[in-house]
Amino acid sequence: METKSRYEIISDLEIAHETQRQLLPMNDPDIPGLDVSGMSQYCDDIGGDYYDYINPVNFNDRLFGVVIADVSGHGISAALIMTAIRALLRSRAGHNESITKKLSILNYYLCQSTPE
Repeated sequence: METKSRYEIISDLEIAHETQRQLLPMNDPDIPGLDVSGMSQYCDDIGGDYYDYINPVNFNDRLFGVVIADVSGHGISAALIMTAIRALLRSRAGHNESITKKLSILNYYLCQSTPE
């Protein structure tokens, strides 16, 4: 089995960093009466910090969600879990259910698919 060179590993990490950056909101929401802004600065090249703005399918002027999370650990494993959390949250956003139900479902699937 061929070992990756240092250059290839650095290149892979740069691609992972850019991919993860693209999963974060590109723009802050424009909500009358509110000044909403967010950013994420990782201590490593990639990690498990996550924030997002959630607008359910049935969005109206009175409903808006903000997600802020920090996956335990650093590096690629935390980034992968963060990506799964993002996908699960966004898949539930349009469902007509309480936030408690959404988070219970998210927790169930994360527990099923991640090690202790």
